[in-house]
Parts: sequence; C-alpha cells; structure tokens
Amino acid sequence: KRGVNMVRHHGHINPEPNQQINQVNEKEIDALQKLVAVMKEEGIYTTFSPFWATSSAGANWGIEGHSNGALFTLLFWDPTLQKAYKGWIKEALTRPNPYEKNKLPLGKDPALAIFQIQNEDSFLFWTTQNLKGPELARLQAIYDAWRKEKGKGPSPLAIRFWELGNPTQDHKDTMHFLTETMRKFNAE
Repeated sequence: KRGVNMVRHHGHINPEPNQQINQVNEKEIDALQKLVAVMKEEGIYTTFSPFWATSSAGANWGIEGHSNGALFTLLFWDPTLQKAYKGWIKEALTRPNPYEKNKLPLGKDPALAIFQIQNEDSFLFWTTQNLKGPELARLQAIYDAWRKEKGKGPSPLAIRFWELGNPTQDHKDTMHFLTETMRKFNAE
C-alpha cells in the first residue's frame, strides 16, 4: 500500500580482518535474517548483496600476494577468496532463520527474491586500477597461461582498457580474458 515491494540489503557477510577467512560475520547474517523475516511479514521482498570488494582482508586470510585491505577483482580469479566466499554464502543461505515462523533458511525463502553475487566490482570497472605488485603479477601469469593456450606469446594486461580509443589485438585479448574470467566465476 506504500508502493514498496522490495528492499536491498548490502551486507558484508565476510569476516572481519582480524578473523580467519573461513569465518563469517555473525552480526551481518543475523541482521539479514531479521530483515528478510520482517519485510516478509509486510509483503516486501528482499534483494541481498553479500559482498563488496571494499571489504578488508586481514593479513591472516592467506590470500597470496595480498597482505590486507580491499579485495578489488580478487573474487573473480583468486581461488582462496572464492572458496571462502562460497563458504560465507552457504552459511548465510542454509542456516535456519530464527526470525521466520517456520525457521525457513534464506536460500529456500521466496521472500529473498534476488541474490546479487557481488556489488560494485568488475574487471570492467575502475577497480582494476587497484591491481598492483604481487596481485597484478599473479593475474598476469594467469593471463599469460591463457594466451599460451591460444597459441600466443606473453603480452601485458591492458587493465585500463576503457581509456583506449583504438584498441590493439593485445588489448582485445585482455578484454576477452577478463570477461571470460568473470563469466566463469559468475556461472559457477
């Protein structure tokens, strides 16, 4: 009756930097469960956005080449972060919801209408310019292996390709690699 039928919840369900990477943010999961249950009672659906790349990793998280700080682009290609992320999501979506009358887990509750895999990060977004040092070297090695599979030699990643007016074939290969990498993660 108020014209609202959906709300979006941005949550950082990943652990705090001082926790272990395989833990979750219990307060955020609790807040999400409560929100979905309360909104459901009012006939309002929820969109859940569980991860922003601005989340900070701790030095103890074990992400190769990433000592701490924001996690820009890593979700698309770093296996350590991907494994942890899947664990965080599983925890958030499979726990019985203590605020819902039937204790229905969020993953089975139609009131949780949309699951946004991640928010405001992409290889096609400005966040790629944050790739430097060991992280960029790791991604470059993955890119070189991808090029080798295609019968091509090494070439530097053009991670600021949006500034290019007339891209070269190497820049087009970078775009192909980056979009294929993101799609593979999202499809998984």
